[in-house]
Amino acid sequence: MRKFFIKFLLVFVLIIVYVYALVIESIPDSMIVFEGETIRVNNFLGFRISNSDETIETSSSSSKTINNAGKTTMEVSLFDNFFIKNMEVDVLPRTKVIPSR
Repeated sequence: MRKFFIKFLLVFVLIIVYVYALVIESIPDSMIVFEGETIRVNNFLGFRISNSDETIETSSSSSKTINNAGKTTMEVSLFDNFFIKNMEVDVLPRTKVIPSR
């Protein structure tokens, strides 16, 4: 019975590691958005996305609105202790298109 429990626990831990690896791979390296547009990133429990201004704790999805044009780097970390990757966000100024006759 003890060997079965150890094997079951090992398989469970490997599945959890595999799921986190898939989620890390699905987070984009860069995004392009317009000013005032909401950034939505789907991810898994324990991930934090932060830049110099604010930190977003994510559970199933996160959203953030950036209002100043330019480039910003957001850091993705696991449980606020393990650095995962940087995500580059390029914010373009919002333009208005006015049709004419």
